Parts: sequence; C-alpha cells; structure tokens
Amino acid sequence: RREMPEKDNLVGQVAEEVRHDARPRRAGLLMTRIFLTKLPPEIPEHKGGVDLALFALRKVSGEAQSLVYDARGKPYVVGGRLFVSISNSRGVCAAAVSDRLVGVDIERRDTDPEDPRSFLPERSDGLLVRLAARWFREDETRYVMEAPRIRFPEIWTAKESYVKMTGDGLSGMTSSPSVLADTRNVYVRFDDDLVFGCACSPSGVENAQKTG
Repeated sequence: RREMPEKDNLVGQVAEEVRHDARPRRAGLLMTRIFLTKLPPEIPEHKGGVDLALFALRKVSGEAQSLVYDARGKPYVVGGRLFVSISNSRGVCAAAVSDRLVGVDIERRDTDPEDPRSFLPERSDGLLVRLAARWFREDETRYVMEAPRIRFPEIWTAKESYVKMTGDGLSGMTSSPSVLADTRNVYVRFDDDLVFGCACSPSGVENAQKTG
C-alpha cells in the first residue's frame, strides 16, 4: 500500500486534531483527526482517498489496517474499534479517523467554470438560496440567505459529512436534522480555497459496527 508522504499534506502537518466537544475524555480514547493531502495528477482520486485513509489509520493506531464497505459504500475498519470517512474534491483528499462514527466532506471553492461541483463566486445568491431550499432545513435556509456564497458551502459540507456519518448519503440530506442545532458534534472549517466539514456521533465506541 502506498503511504502518503507528510510533505504533501495540505495544512502543513500530518494530522490536525479537531475537538468536537468539551467533555472530559476517558483514557485511551482518541479525538477525531482529519488528514488532508493534495494528490499528484497521476493518482486517481478514489485510490488516493483510500491510501490516505489507510495511512491515517496506521498513523493513529500504530499498525496496518484494512477497510471493507457496506452496501451503501460506507467504509469501515475491519475488526477494529476505529471509524473512518473519506472525501475527494478535484485533486484534494480528506480522511477522518475517530473513536466514534464519523463523516467528512471536503469541497473546493475556487473558480472553475467547467466544473459544476465547485462553489463558484459567479453563482448568483438566488441560485444558492434555491438550492438551499431544495436540500436544507428551513432554519438552515434562512441562515444561508444572510450570506449565500459563504454560508451555502458551510452548510452543504456540514450536512454531507453528517449523512456520510450515518451512511444515508445524499438521499438522506433533506431528512437529516439541522446542523445548526448540533454545534458540539459538527465542525466546519474554511482553509484558503477549501471548505471541509466533519460530523461525529455523540456517543463513543459502544456504537461500533462489527465488520470482519
């Protein structure tokens, strides 16, 4: 398996630990850790994402791990008590490792008029508000309306990370709870031309799904 070199890490360090709540943590439990990397053009995004996840798991646990996927495509760590999530966005990959169910999403915010997935500054506020009304809860849509070009990608990445955590995927976006009501377990960060979100279940390892 290919190990992602530390020098490629987008934020200048191998792992950034993100605390999702302020509760005291029991000895031995991990905080959620997010790994980011830029991929060379010759590496397919899916392969790069899997390689990054395996690197992240090895970095956190100290030993090699294996992944399996459920019927909906959600990855799980074989025989372990760690959880992982992977996201790709046009040459950038993210992997989140946690002691609880976790989801991560990353999106590019640069201006690529040929790529409909990018959050373009040229897109009108009205379009973003209509998209919010289609996918988001009422309170989330009102929040987006105040500053659509900043807040739409913020809510989108938070909600997508949430439905990746649950395994529901985009089909569960409209029925998922408001991310504005769960600031303890949902995290969003803007970093240059990137925005990424991470969601964790509020309970710990007792929710582990057995695989392998």
